[in-house]
Amino acid sequence: MVRTVRSKTNYQVTIEREPGFWIVRVPEIPEVVTQARRMADVKENAREAIAVWTDKPVEDVDVTVTVVVPTVVQTALDEAQRLQKEASERLERAGTATSEAARWLTKELGLTLREAAEILGVSFQRVAQLVERSTRHSTSHHRSRRGPSIGA
Repeated sequence: MVRTVRSKTNYQVTIEREPGFWIVRVPEIPEVVTQARRMADVKENAREAIAVWTDKPVEDVDVTVTVVVPTVVQTALDEAQRLQKEASERLERAGTATSEAARWLTKELGLTLREAAEILGVSFQRVAQLVERSTRHSTSHHRSRRGPSIGA
């Protein structure tokens, strides 16, 4: 028995939400437009519509779906992403500042981990981690300013 291997053709599909259903379009074949009630049904509905239009078996059709969202939604998503990035950067800076404060309290002022913990509002174990982080951070910055040592 000889089997012929058929290659699948991949089509780009765009979907947009309308009240009650998804509108499915195939930009490569503008005549093909279908719909689906649920996003989970989009691929199968699109494959079937393309197969009928191109007179190919459904098994030979594959789709890649791109969701088209309204401009107002995309604007909100872009703003959320920008704010998340900004928040992440600020959290990193806050962590560095807290580590530096822990280092100063323990190394420069000679407070115990428990005393520093009370001031910082964290556990003494966390103070130890913060001091370690500050030490690593300042050591790596100090090394990077000096450059590599000879013979290293």
